[in-house]
Amino acid sequence: MTLRATFRALTRDRWFTVTAILTIALGTGANIAMFSVLNRVLLAPLPYRDPHRLVWIATWNVDRGQYSKSSGFDYDVWKKRTELFDAVEAYVDRGYTVTGTDYPEGVVGWQFTAGMFAMLEWLSDSPTPRT
Repeated sequence: MTLRATFRALTRDRWFTVTAILTIALGTGANIAMFSVLNRVLLAPLPYRDPHRLVWIATWNVDRGQYSKSSGFDYDVWKKRTELFDAVEAYVDRGYTVTGTDYPEGVVGWQFTAGMFAMLEWLSDSPTPRT
């Protein structure tokens, strides 16, 4: 089929043509949006100087055979060992209930130690904090 015949067929049934173009446009838009998110979250390097030096420390739970959250005691010990780390900060995730509407909703939030954001800003490439 020649190109001229293809255009003639597409102009013959306009609803099919509009549907096909919209389907291709929506598919392309969704694909671009998903790649943008995956690129930012998984593929792009962390926005810090020497991101390979940024580590997450956990405690090995022998009973469960997996890593688990470390205790406050472990945090205090690591914080005092200044020869091991440039900085040590901690976080904990907690469940909260958002009220004020007819239907309360459960959400997960995080609490950080006081120096967490200062540490991340110090590691940042830019002189201003990222949003």
